[in-house]
Amino acid sequence: MNQSLNLEHKYKCNVEEQKENEKENIKNSRKLADECISCPGIPEYIDKVLYSVIQIIKVYAEYHDLDEDQLIQERLHMDDVNSAGQVSKEDIFDMIENGNLREKMTAVCHNFYRQSCDIIIWLLYCVHVKNSAYKKLKHLLHDKMVQEKIKRTHHISSMHMDTLYKIVREQDKTKKNGFPCRFGIFLSETLQMSNGLWYDTPVRSKRIKNNSDEYPYKVCKNDANPPLSAREMKYMNIKPTSKNVEIPWITGKMFYYACKNSYYAKIADKYGEEFYTGPSGHANYFFQLATMLKCFDLQKSVIACAAYVLNPPDHSSFEVLIEAIKYGIDYDVAKHHSHDYIRSMIKKIDSRNSAMSYDSFSISSTS
Repeated sequence: MNQSLNLEHKYKCNVEEQKENEKENIKNSRKLADECISCPGIPEYIDKVLYSVIQIIKVYAEYHDLDEDQLIQERLHMDDVNSAGQVSKEDIFDMIENGNLREKMTAVCHNFYRQSCDIIIWLLYCVHVKNSAYKKLKHLLHDKMVQEKIKRTHHISSMHMDTLYKIVREQDKTKKNGFPCRFGIFLSETLQMSNGLWYDTPVRSKRIKNNSDEYPYKVCKNDANPPLSAREMKYMNIKPTSKNVEIPWITGKMFYYACKNSYYAKIADKYGEEFYTGPSGHANYFFQLATMLKCFDLQKSVIACAAYVLNPPDHSSFEVLIEAIKYGIDYDVAKHHSHDYIRSMIKKIDSRNSAMSYDSFSISSTS
């Protein structure tokens, strides 16, 4: 009997210790997110990426004789109150002009990327055939990187761009977009691994919320950085005068269990890294999209993604960096803790930012 009670007490102590460790990990993630948000040049960089995306949408609308404003609203908005950074469709243009980092990153790498396979395929097609739309967008595009995407698309789909574009157009006419860019054409190697395609054990599984399996933590109004905008609060039906109320975000760390026996979990555990949900899909989407643009900056992309996903948190810094490796960073988990590595990137950006002249730039030039 005493032995049973001792085991039960030990189990409860372990659970409590684990909860405290989790709180500390989240606190540290948010602290690093704050530093990333404050990094010079990051808001301007995100504006440049968003501006390029909007120009692509506008030329697509013109090419297909669609309403430009309506298409921008449709592709930069997603009706998902559980997703951080969402605003109502009618507030999209205000968000473009005045939005915070979270709102703009959500518009780019959550909403646009997830809903715009047809536009991405069309863009690759335009570059491939060098048509009139390509000429209008050429000044925004990194031609060599787009050509690489075209080659990869051909390898994966077994179709040339003109054939693939025709199929996507036919599906678009029937409102059935069956080409998942985010998990097909642009699926990164690390995300393939995280889905168990390279190893027997996936890195995560979905958490089911019910009476016996609650989310491991809550996100409250004061946890959000940048602070919630009036647009975000309006969309979530939160009064600006409300105190530190719980907000309805379901973060990546809430939505998934980390599978402790997976490859990445073992690596993270060995080198003292936080492991929340596996390689960051949002970081992958942002890198995949931004690398096609002339304004692409690898270091600023890493910091922008870290600022975005570490605050809720959806991912850990380790999970952002392992997605960025294939784009050229020299991160080695055995040699650098992810927090130290990201802080060193912030210092590099800070030191070179004064030498990098951003043009007098306003997102309002989209109009």
